[in-house]
Amino acid sequence: MNSLQHLCYTSNATRPLTPVDLERLLVSARVFNGTQGVTGVLLHHDGSFLQYLEGPTDGLQRVYQRIQESPLHTDLFELLGGWLDERVFPEWQMGSTRVAESTVLSLRHASWQMLSNPYGHHPILSPGLLLLRAHFGFLQSSV
Repeated sequence: MNSLQHLCYTSNATRPLTPVDLERLLVSARVFNGTQGVTGVLLHHDGSFLQYLEGPTDGLQRVYQRIQESPLHTDLFELLGGWLDERVFPEWQMGSTRVAESTVLSLRHASWQMLSNPYGHHPILSPGLLLLRAHFGFLQSSV
């Protein structure tokens, strides 16, 4: 049985975050996520966040619980969750970048439902996940 899962959510900062605040958040997340075997990416724009996480079920649950309990953000909304055959961002303990507001909005409003694959058993990545991969330069023609 596959024990790899993924999760994507959006949230809003509870207060304005300085570059130092964001750096502290990222350093802490990278350390904790690394201990849990979780990889992923974080996009942010003026207090709006979109985060994609992937990893073993137990580790992902611990990371997400920590996120849910954090006083730094509110309005968590899950876009995607479920089983995953292989990591989309295997090299990223927590890749992060500031993006244009339009990027966050287009990803928030994209379809995150995994598409069925008429040629095999494994689903095709959702349009939202494909957009996220394209933003980070990982889109491959074989997907």
